[in-house]
Amino acid sequence: MQDIYLQIWQLSKPYYQKGRPMDIKHIEWFMQKVDEVCEQESLDKTLLMPLAILHDIGYATLADIAETNYYDKDIRKAHMEAGAKLAGKILESVNYPKNKSKQIIKYISVHDDWAFGKIDVYLNDRILGTFKDLDYLWIYTQEGCRAIQKVLKKNNAEMLKHLEQEVSPIYGKKPFSTPFTKKLREKYLTDRKQEMHPIIRNLQQQLKQNADAKTQASGQRFFKEAAKLYGIKTATVGKIGKEAFKEIKAESKEKIFSLCEELWRSGYMEETFIACNWSYNVWQQYERKDFIIFESWAEKYINNWASCDTFCNHTVGKFVEIFPEYITQLKKWTKSKNRWVKRASAVSLIIPARNGKFLKDIFEIADSLLLDSDDMVQKGYGWMLKAASQAHQQEVFDYVMKNKAVMPRTSLRYAIEKMPTELKKKAMAK
Repeated sequence: MQDIYLQIWQLSKPYYQKGRPMDIKHIEWFMQKVDEVCEQESLDKTLLMPLAILHDIGYATLADIAETNYYDKDIRKAHMEAGAKLAGKILESVNYPKNKSKQIIKYISVHDDWAFGKIDVYLNDRILGTFKDLDYLWIYTQEGCRAIQKVLKKNNAEMLKHLEQEVSPIYGKKPFSTPFTKKLREKYLTDRKQEMHPIIRNLQQQLKQNADAKTQASGQRFFKEAAKLYGIKTATVGKIGKEAFKEIKAESKEKIFSLCEELWRSGYMEETFIACNWSYNVWQQYERKDFIIFESWAEKYINNWASCDTFCNHTVGKFVEIFPEYITQLKKWTKSKNRWVKRASAVSLIIPARNGKFLKDIFEIADSLLLDSDDMVQKGYGWMLKAASQAHQQEVFDYVMKNKAVMPRTSLRYAIEKMPTELKKKAMAK
């Protein structure tokens, strides 16, 4: 950190020592993140760093600070006014540029104006907006979360719900000012969930303990793209996930889905398999609104055929069996720019197809994907047709024969795999 900022911090620190118990750690964390965000987002550090260091200095002037309600509007206003005055003195004492000092003091005098319903000030100024992002994100850090949890008198479940619900600063009213701060919330929220949900941490420890380098290398051979693997045999993963589910099966479906999302977010294939199994385990509780969650997982997290098929064969497949009107949404997936979402539109119907269901819809999805050049999509809808042929062999054969002139050979071979040799020969003949 530059000497000038260290000088400002050293002059500010005695005030913070008189202030709130968490303030020194809050400001030290703040300074570190300002360094990072300014470097990544090309922000004016000469404004943001002094603002970060000085913004809460005014709390030191309040009497009985230990008994103070920091959320009281009068307290907020008083600390902004006092902080602006103290900041002016400190900046002057280090000969900080006057034009910069004036702006920093102005920022400090309004930095908590959101509490008074004034939001535009953050939306129209990227420095103040980023400041507010970071100030808000302190509650997501380990130290900040514990401190605020104590102030709010919330238990772990209540605090986690509080963190989850406030999706962006000012109760969701202000979008994040930078990609950096938006990603930082996601990271911190994942960390807090793992702390407050030991089941995830324990599960991940078990997976690491069972990881094997040879299995990892062997598993990678099944994927063209780089796959994030621990290197654990599928049967072992299933057993670990099954045992862990016993600890959460009494939880609400919403809580289980939240844990599933944490597993998806990790990116490890083994964790995604467990997430798929857990979300399927509660299929009897599925509601129509759950489709939004399932669709978001498909769009955000699926990045290989194995996770795609495991999730869609069971969770999504069972969902559309219960609520068949959502097959219309699968048809929309065929138009996605995401290859895995397109594959998902087909493989979600594998199990219903084997049971003779949704043949008309299956052909419509195949029509939509028919000429797709992506081999993962071709294999996906070819597999769907193969599954359908188990109950509707003649109809699928007729479909293949009608389209064989344009159908990719990969899809055609998959579609006829279960058919008698005589039908295969006719389908493959040029």
